[in-house]
Amino acid sequence: MWKRILSTPLIFIFLFGGTAASVALGFFIGNKILLPILNIAVSYPVLFCLLKWEQRKRAIAAMLFWALCMAVITVWSSIHYPAKAEASIFHGREYAYEMMHWIKTGEGAEGDPVRFAPQHFLHFLAFVLLSMFTGSVLSLLMGAILMNYMSFYVGTLIQAAREPFLATVMGFQPYAIVRICSYVILGVVLGEPMICRWLKKDYEYNDMRPFFWAGLSGIILDILIKTFLAPWWGTTLRSVLP
Repeated sequence: MWKRILSTPLIFIFLFGGTAASVALGFFIGNKILLPILNIAVSYPVLFCLLKWEQRKRAIAAMLFWALCMAVITVWSSIHYPAKAEASIFHGREYAYEMMHWIKTGEGAEGDPVRFAPQHFLHFLAFVLLSMFTGSVLSLLMGAILMNYMSFYVGTLIQAAREPFLATVMGFQPYAIVRICSYVILGVVLGEPMICRWLKKDYEYNDMRPFFWAGLSGIILDILIKTFLAPWWGTTLRSVLP
């Protein structure tokens, strides 16, 4: 039954429904540590089993869809249940305040590559190490935390905007989307060797190189796009706020 779910389009229904349930339960309990654990309790078994069955491309597609589910469901939930979201999402209020301050004033790390590039590098380094040494268990947890507080910010932006549609369209910046996709790819391919080691299976490193370079290129592209686009993006978002 489990293999049938993961081998058919049912996998996407499972990921959407499971993610919605994890967010609902996390908001109900209101624990900032528990929410991301509930999130990956849905996604990690999918990742593990697909890599166990040597379905790397399907694993990447599934985790990209999971990230999309996390964004859509958490943004919607943050708009409709803001108090629950604030109580349940780690670093949510702080990140939303930082981003809204940047939009309104132009001040902050978001538009300053001297400040955001080192932060991105530290996140990247932590993510790579967690993927390699924990079979992506902890890097997926890190990804869930990042997705949650980014989505909380987008929900806050939409709530505050005079033009909610434009805020919805522009909430997730293009460079942030590139970064998310790159982390997903890297999380899958860098966690795979450890999973194979746990399963006592051989692993062919040559097969993963194109995916690794694609993910790494995305991380670099994120910084380049953000450097040039972020100032304009912030100014444009400023116009949708009261």
